[in-house]
Amino acid sequence: MDWPPIMLDARVADLEQRHVAVRGIGPDGKPTVVLATFGRVRRGEVLARVSDTATREPMPVAQRVSCPGSVSLRAVVLAHTAVRSNSAAEPSRIRWPISGSRMALPAMVALMVMVVLAAVLLGDPSLLVFAVPLAASAWWQRNGRQLMLQPAVIADSWQLLPSQVMARIPLDTTPAGPTPRDRVEVVKSAYGQLLSDIVYRIENSALFDNAHPATNRFQVALLTWDAGSPHAAEMADEIETSFAAAQRDAEQLGLTNLPLTARSSAHRAAKAATTALSNAPEKERAAALLRADEILTSLSLYYLPTVDRTSPSLIGSRRAIEPSS
Repeated sequence: MDWPPIMLDARVADLEQRHVAVRGIGPDGKPTVVLATFGRVRRGEVLARVSDTATREPMPVAQRVSCPGSVSLRAVVLAHTAVRSNSAAEPSRIRWPISGSRMALPAMVALMVMVVLAAVLLGDPSLLVFAVPLAASAWWQRNGRQLMLQPAVIADSWQLLPSQVMARIPLDTTPAGPTPRDRVEVVKSAYGQLLSDIVYRIENSALFDNAHPATNRFQVALLTWDAGSPHAAEMADEIETSFAAAQRDAEQLGLTNLPLTARSSAHRAAKAATTALSNAPEKERAAALLRADEILTSLSLYYLPTVDRTSPSLIGSRRAIEPSS
């Protein structure tokens, strides 16, 4: 019995709190099924869990992602799994593995403390062996990683195999590739995630420096993008190509894009920002946040981020300062 079909061009904002199974072709050229569950829409963003169920090397992993609500299901699947979608349907339920997250960290630490206390109070050092996996799990989760170690599965009345899942997804006989708009939205989403990563912006500042030729080319491509143009496909090609080139150049340059006198300070700011975003004690994080703010303010470079102490990403809005012509 087929599940209800879902349009591949449906906006993910319209798939809020729904489960989706997608048939497609993986990066190895073989058929596969991608499972996805979409959460609530918040500030135009949708949190989702995505898993390619294929068995290949390297093994795909389930992951948590954030994507703009305006992008299509097809684009999200392509961006996060490299799977070219053919058709999609809505299963009854997807069962996801427990993932590493900061939400689970306090519970892990509390359990570890209880095990240690039990070993001390009972005078039985052998109990400490139970603290080892808890400590390992807490260490793995300390930065709120977004990967899940076990695959997602569809649990109907029983657990379905990928081949059984594929058989229940109605096959679209006229599959289409991602549209130019979809492709550009994928690039915008990737660029937006980098814009909200304060450490990345410090360590790879050339990607945000309009005076850098590769970055300038990418920015011009974005500004001239027109989804209604008869040349939209070629324009999307240019956006994809120029973004890849600008990111590659920025990561190769690293801190050397900065003036020589600013590099050591920027390195300290990146370390401080990393600490401010970590699970370190509150006083240590507050001190690191203050240090990062002071350093970045003193550098006053238009392509480096400013600090907003109230923002989860720590990134504030900079006054419009352009490079001198």
